[in-house]
Amino acid sequence: MPLKNGLNWINKQTDKKMTLLALDDVSGSEKLKLVRELGVIRKNMTGVAGVNKLTLVKRVREIRQLLSVAIKPVASLSIDPTNRVASIKTLTDYLRNGISVVPESLRGAEVNTVEKIIKMLSSGSDNEAYQAARLEFRDAYADLRIPAGGAAEMAAFDHYKSAGNVFEIDAEKIKSIEAEIKELSYKPLENTPEIIAQQEEAQKEYEKLRLALTDLLSVNEANGYDKEAIEKASSMFEDFALKKQEVWEKLISLDRQKHEIRKNQIKELKESLEPVGKGIIDAI
Repeated sequence: MPLKNGLNWINKQTDKKMTLLALDDVSGSEKLKLVRELGVIRKNMTGVAGVNKLTLVKRVREIRQLLSVAIKPVASLSIDPTNRVASIKTLTDYLRNGISVVPESLRGAEVNTVEKIIKMLSSGSDNEAYQAARLEFRDAYADLRIPAGGAAEMAAFDHYKSAGNVFEIDAEKIKSIEAEIKELSYKPLENTPEIIAQQEEAQKEYEKLRLALTDLLSVNEANGYDKEAIEKASSMFEDFALKKQEVWEKLISLDRQKHEIRKNQIKELKESLEPVGKGIIDAI
C-alpha cells in the first residue's frame, strides 16, 4: 500500500520528506488481454533465469506502463517524529485534502496506514496541543467513513490483483486457519492429561501438608505437651508451611501452563500465515 513503507521509515528518520504514492485505476477491453499476459509472466517467472528472465522483467514493466499502473508521486508530506503535533496536523490535512487523488479502491487501506503512523507518533506526549491535534485527526478520519473488518485491505488486494499481480493463495486454507484461531480464542481452556496428573499429585501433597499443619497447631501447653515437644512442633510447622507454599506455587504454575499452551498454539497458527503475506508483498 502506498504508505506502507512509511511505517519502517518513521523509526529510522527524523526530518525528511516522504512521498506518498498512488496507482491509477485501469479499465478498457485492452486491459483484460494485458492483465492475462502479465499474470502468465508472473506465474512462471520463478522458473526462468538469465537473459530470458531479464526479457520478461522488461515486458512486465512495459505492460504495467500500458496499464497506467506505474507508480507516480501525488503528494509530499513532511513528517518529523520529534514534532508530533505538526506531523499529525500534516497527516490530518492529507486526509482532508489529498486522499482524493488515491484510487478509491486503495483509499481505505491508505487511511488505515495513516492511522498506524499517527499511533507511532503518539508515545510520550500528553500536552494540550497534542490532544487537540489528535482530536482533529479523529474527526477527519471519521468523516471518511472507512469500512471496518478488513474490508479496506480486501479492496486494496483486489485492486492489485486486477492490475495483473498473481497471488498463489489457498483461500480455503486461510479461512480454515482463521476459523481455528477464532475457535481457540473462545473455547474454554483445557488441561493436558500430563498437567492434570501433576495437579492431582500436587493437590494431594497440599492437603497432606495442610492436615499436618493443623495437627501441629494442637501441640501446645494447653493440650499437655512439654516445652521440648512444643519447640519441635514449632520447627516442623515452619518447615511444613514452606513446603505447603511451594506446592501452592506449583499448582498456580500448572494452571498457567494451559494459558501458555493456547497462546503458543495461536502464535503458531498466525505464523503459518506469514508466508502468504510475504508472497503477496513479493508479487506486488
